Amino acid sequence: MKPKKAKFPYVFIGKQIEIIDASNKSYIGIKGKVLDERKNSLLLLADNKEKLILKNQLKKIKIGSLMLGSELIKKKIVDRLKV
Repeated sequence: MKPKKAKFPYVFIGKQIEIIDASNKSYIGIKGKVLDERKNSLLLLADNKEKLILKNQLKKIKIGSLMLGSELIKKKIVDRLKV
């Protein structure tokens, strides 16, 4: 029997996220809905403003009760499907 992998959203678009830890300290604490995801960035709607967040600055994000580390955040959508 194969061990089950932890399930997480492969696509962040439409999800509510919170930035827990980041190299750029101004990102910490931002909560918002992901409007768009690109290879190197996330576009969030936070406080009725669009904010462009660079993925390489993120260390941990929270989606619901899941915490994701930088190794999964930085991947493209198609690469996360292979996990």
